[in-house]
Amino acid sequence: MKLFEKIKIDYGKTKEREIRFLNIPIIQYGRKEENGTTKKYFKIFPKENFEIKLIKQMIANIKDKYDDIYLLRTGLGEAYLINYYIEAWCKKNNSKKPCFLNPNHPRKTWHIFSPIPIELVDVNWLNMRILKKTVYKLGNNRVFVHIPCNIVYKMGCNYQQNSRPHIETLLNFVSLDLNSIKKPQITFEDECINKCNEILSSKNIDVNNFIFLSPDALSIPLLSDDFWQNLEYSLKKLGFSIYKNSTELNVSESVYVASKAKAIIALRSGFSEGLSAVAKKMFVLYTPLRNYLNNGQKELSYIPVDKFLSSYTLKKYPFVKPETIFEYDTEKTESNFIISDILEKLNNCDKKD
Repeated sequence: MKLFEKIKIDYGKTKEREIRFLNIPIIQYGRKEENGTTKKYFKIFPKENFEIKLIKQMIANIKDKYDDIYLLRTGLGEAYLINYYIEAWCKKNNSKKPCFLNPNHPRKTWHIFSPIPIELVDVNWLNMRILKKTVYKLGNNRVFVHIPCNIVYKMGCNYQQNSRPHIETLLNFVSLDLNSIKKPQITFEDECINKCNEILSSKNIDVNNFIFLSPDALSIPLLSDDFWQNLEYSLKKLGFSIYKNSTELNVSESVYVASKAKAIIALRSGFSEGLSAVAKKMFVLYTPLRNYLNNGQKELSYIPVDKFLSSYTLKKYPFVKPETIFEYDTEKTESNFIISDILEKLNNCDKKD
């Protein structure tokens, strides 16, 4: 426990600070934006710390509907993987009426996989990094935090020291094992299906012979535009239509479109974990992973691809067919070889099909 600690909350025009002595809040100050206006404030010995205030804000409108609330502050990949073991985790905690609570953020809406209700809350998800406890008890509600921020840093250390599969690390955090997991069931709503079919039709996509491309990500460096342009050109020469994932679709809609494709070619981001559930041929391109352990440093650093691959390879995930997943280290493999290999495997697979 630190003698003194400063807690920060920053979003938009809101900038708040809390000074703690032996983890007890003694001063809160800053400026807060409410209803379009910004007000400054200064409090000595506040009744509640920032963590409790944030939790109360998030559960204010839903606390009477559920007993236990499972709060997702993690990345898109972890938000998908929790669906493997959420039912076992709820059973372990004796939760009777649980729900997921997600920040209202488009990267985290895995509604199609969730076996329990999902509630969205209008909270800046980056500020959830102040939550360091695994469970909070407020009145009749328990709030379980899926991997608090301080645990994320420890997990990062483990990934750099060993090659334990990511899913096993997540299960270990909630004291479960691989025997506890269950394959997520995918459910697409009619509205999602109709919208996607209309978009594919409007773009003249051959729904029986197209490739789903996912070239964008937030947690890793992107590949060059030249790479994707050369890949698209080569795929079209083989007779494939191309659908490039974009913001016109939400996560659920993108997965539906990918499920109709002949194959998926994607950067290795958290989104690709959800894509692995549709049981298609996948060509996964690994670039270095952003190192979240450099907290506070001005310059970003990255974990090399070989270490990234050893812990996050999709081939070791449950319920996937390793023989349908092809992974590439873009640090050590020439772009031309990657494209040629993808084309060859697609051609061979197409002949087998």
